[in-house]
Order: sequence, then structure tokens, then C-alpha cells
Amino acid sequence: MNTKLGLLLRAGLLCAGTLSAEEVAIDDGNGRTALALTPPEKAYVLLQMRQFVESIQIIVAGLADGDKAPAIEAAAARGLKRNQNDPAFPSTLGAKLPQEWKQFGGSTRKGFDALADAISKSEDAKQPLKQLSEVMKNCVGCHASYRVADAKP
Repeated sequence: MNTKLGLLLRAGLLCAGTLSAEEVAIDDGNGRTALALTPPEKAYVLLQMRQFVESIQIIVAGLADGDKAPAIEAAAARGLKRNQNDPAFPSTLGAKLPQEWKQFGGSTRKGFDALADAISKSEDAKQPLKQLSEVMKNCVGCHASYRVADAKP
């Protein structure tokens, strides 16, 4: 998202009451929205990101080695089906996440469910790798748009 468009979008979301003023603050020099999270919220979000990266590594290794089972399991583990009602999800977090963040997350989770299915049905690694590339566009878009910051006490 270009900086001017991003600022206009964030200003509109602020006016609409979707984001708080603290969430709209952009101070990292590259136009990303800072999401102010408490330590437990931040720990949860960062853990989820690490788990995505770990799963991607397992998927790529499994596809490269022709070992589908760990790739299918890693994709399914990050999917929406398994994570829809995560009891570890901080109860205060959902209200802090902008709609665009939620769209990135939902699309990513659904993409991992579809990827698990595609790996199980595919004869080679090409199509699942293309799907993984599409899923990762959500990761890139989210990281380009947001950063996690410490909430002010």
C-alpha cells in the first residue's frame, strides 16, 4: 500500500471508529501502522508469526523431499479449521485488530487449509508451492502494513 493511500485509509478508519488514535500512529519511517499491544497480546501475536514461519519451512522441506505427511500436517496446523476457537487467543486482542489485519489473517488461515488439501492430492510439488506463494502474499502484505508495538501503560 503506498504511503498516501495508507494514511488516507487509516485516517478514514480512525474517523469511522475502527482504529484508535494510538493504533493509527505511524512512527517507524516506512508507513506501517503500529498496533499497540499488551505483553500477553504481543507474545501471542509473535508466537503465531513464528509458528507460520516454522510451518512454511516444514512444508517446503517436505515438498522438496517428497515427504507429504509433515507438509500436510504443518499446513493443517496453521489453518482456520484448527485455529478458529483458539483458547490461547487473548480476549482483549480481537477488538484491537483492524479489519484489514483480520482479513489478512483469515485469508492466510483458509489458504493453509486449502494448501493441506492440495498437498494431499498433488502428484508433485509445483502446484502446492504456487499455493504457498499465494498464501505468503498475505504475510508480506500484513508485514508491510503493520508492526507490533508495546501498549503504553
